[in-house]
Amino acid sequence: MGMDIYGLNPIKNTPEPEAVAKWRIKDGMINWKAMESVKGAQEEYFLALEKWNNENPGDYFRANIWWWRPLWECVCYFCDDILTEEDEKNGKMNNGYEYSIKTAQAISNRLEQALKDGDLHKYRDERNEFLNELPDEDCKICNGTGVREDEIGKKERKKDEEFKCNGCQGRGKNENFAKNYDFDIDFVMDFAKFCEQSGGFSIC
Repeated sequence: MGMDIYGLNPIKNTPEPEAVAKWRIKDGMINWKAMESVKGAQEEYFLALEKWNNENPGDYFRANIWWWRPLWECVCYFCDDILTEEDEKNGKMNNGYEYSIKTAQAISNRLEQALKDGDLHKYRDERNEFLNELPDEDCKICNGTGVREDEIGKKERKKDEEFKCNGCQGRGKNENFAKNYDFDIDFVMDFAKFCEQSGGFSIC
């Protein structure tokens, strides 16, 4: 699962390359079927699109769920007086909710200031410290026993030997699930740049 964030009225620093524009059809959709029939067209398209996106950061921003949740938590932390409760709630979903140009610019300014003041690094360090102190959790596959008793475990068991749980390597414990969510300051600032040039944005 990922979050696709689109600028509502993004600043166009450079024109869309022909290698991208020529495949657009109704409502801005891409004619993938036609592209697939032309040798080398897909490679040309993605190379041109990557270059164009780098030149025009307000057009599109994407994050998988493991990166988006920590990023949005950070935004809510620093922008609690900017975002409404509805804004904060809908940032956790990809339902097409829209944020105004005023809100987008305010988010960008606040994140830039947090970086400048060192508060963003402090936030990261405190987050890491909190995660490091979280206790391991019982493995959900073996219920903390270290041995699989489900159908897979029964099938793999040899004679009277126990089949160790492959979800925890027989430990019965795994790292706290919260540690699966990554946080990176550069990624946060990429989002700040997107907000600055997005003209408002929607999360889909």
